[in-house]
Amino acid sequence: RKIVVVALEQGSAFPLHHEAKELLAHAVFVPPVSLLSYLTQYLYFLFTRPRRLAQLIYSYADSSNCDRSIFLRVENLYGLHPSRGISLARLLEREGVSYIHCYGTSYPATRSLVAAHLLGIPFSFSTFVDFDYDYPFKMLETKLCSAKFVITCTHYCKERLLKIARTPGESEIHVIHHGVDPRMIVTAPTSRMRSVADEVGIYTACRLVEKKGLDYLIRACLILKSRGMSLRCSIIGDGPEK
Repeated sequence: RKIVVVALEQGSAFPLHHEAKELLAHAVFVPPVSLLSYLTQYLYFLFTRPRRLAQLIYSYADSSNCDRSIFLRVENLYGLHPSRGISLARLLEREGVSYIHCYGTSYPATRSLVAAHLLGIPFSFSTFVDFDYDYPFKMLETKLCSAKFVITCTHYCKERLLKIARTPGESEIHVIHHGVDPRMIVTAPTSRMRSVADEVGIYTACRLVEKKGLDYLIRACLILKSRGMSLRCSIIGDGPEK
């Protein structure tokens, strides 16, 4: 099958992991949308798929206090709003895509759900612990019930999804654990093993936002120190939780 790698946003290309660099050569970016380009895309689907667009508007209007102009508000062209899925749908149509698989339950799944509905094609998504925080138009149960299948990385996540969203059955959620390349594992000689008294370095690099759970890391460091371990924890990043 022909695989199209679609990136929803174009960010900085540095630093770039070598595997990401290989994917970048094949990636198609959803272009930034202006008001004029968005209205053109909206009118295109209004004339080519009026029933599907109407169903989409009504489904989101029900979750936004019956605002049926939800897809025509300028302020909704940014952030996590589902209207940005219209641009994705137009791009996927041009690429001849007949199936969507996305990563993440937040804005990737939000846009993919919109695009899949407009184009009348199936979609699925992979998730990790990115579904336990609130954001506009979350609609997690709708996403889970609409997806052909869902992949998550732990049985804990699977059980959480089943409790949160009351999915129809366990067969739609599959667990695929994150793999570890055994060539990356190096067993240190016994003579080089650290003692509890030796200082241990702990490093994390991420966006400093609530959903990253850095408060758990800090609490864990306190527990380790209370057990007599000498450690230094470095948190690298920026964001509202700085």
